[in-house]
Amino acid sequence: MEQPLALLPAAQPPSQVRADIETFARIVAAHYDTAPVVYVAPDFYQDNDLGALESVEFWLRAVTDHPSTRYPGEHWSFWQYSGTGVVPGVPGQSDLNAFAGDRAAWDLWLAARRQR
Repeated sequence: MEQPLALLPAAQPPSQVRADIETFARIVAAHYDTAPVVYVAPDFYQDNDLGALESVEFWLRAVTDHPSTRYPGEHWSFWQYSGTGVVPGVPGQSDLNAFAGDRAAWDLWLAARRQR
């Protein structure tokens, strides 16, 4: 999530941003019967103290550093490490991402999120 400041009359306080993310996550989880993964940029994450959201799963963007450096001590499931990657068969540049776990953890993650 990124807050498009140009479209808002004023930035929301971090506590409101966190409350809105929790509401969004609850609505999505109820509708799809699986929790969403929330994609965030480093500045938005830091400015809004999103690490305080223990119940939210994050996909973190950090294209200049590893998440352990850019978001020290924070939890994450996915990491976007490049926005200029090359993927065979895909024209142009692609985002490149990594999962925070091994193959067994990936299989468990997928199984827990299968649509019913």
